[in-house]
Amino acid sequence: MDSSKKQDILHACLAEFAEYGYERANTNRICEAAEVSKGLIFHYFGSKQKLFMLAVEKCINDILAYFNVFSVDDQDFLSAMLKYSEQKMKFFMENPLHYKMLMQAFYNAPNELKPEIDQKRREVYDIGENIILELLTRLPLKDGVNREQALSLIMAVSNIIEGKYISTLSNQDGFSTEQYKAVEKEYIELMKLVLYGIADERAI
Repeated sequence: MDSSKKQDILHACLAEFAEYGYERANTNRICEAAEVSKGLIFHYFGSKQKLFMLAVEKCINDILAYFNVFSVDDQDFLSAMLKYSEQKMKFFMENPLHYKMLMQAFYNAPNELKPEIDQKRREVYDIGENIILELLTRLPLKDGVNREQALSLIMAVSNIIEGKYISTLSNQDGFSTEQYKAVEKEYIELMKLVLYGIADERAI
């Protein structure tokens, strides 16, 4: 099979599974979209499960390639975290099917695929963890706070903010200035709470 036809099949799988999930996805629609016979698809890819995992791997590989060239240079912690979050949202806004596909994979995959999906999910999380761990080396932590604790808290806050906006932004063509400012404001405010705490130590 030539590479262009394989890409057609891959894109058709991504679109189908992202829209309908695993259970409701229809291989006939994949064949129609890719303009190939069902026999040809199953000859090369074997099963619906393999087609699903092919779409998942496509998403993961594209994310890895995108962030492989990501650099925070010598920016301060807040600026670097904001840049990372912006890039993450930009990627999913430019690739909305990737976001929908990963949501289908992480939360609606059949039980028999969950072990493999969990491994792929770990690859996605590792991207963010590695970036944040690098940034934490520049940050002086309070006594009694270790980097693993700091990482867990920062990841949780980032995921909450990104999850709030990505699902909306992945369904539209671009960031408006107002949306960008809203994301930036909320991100900075919450990250400052993480960095500086929520209580006045003098009053405790």
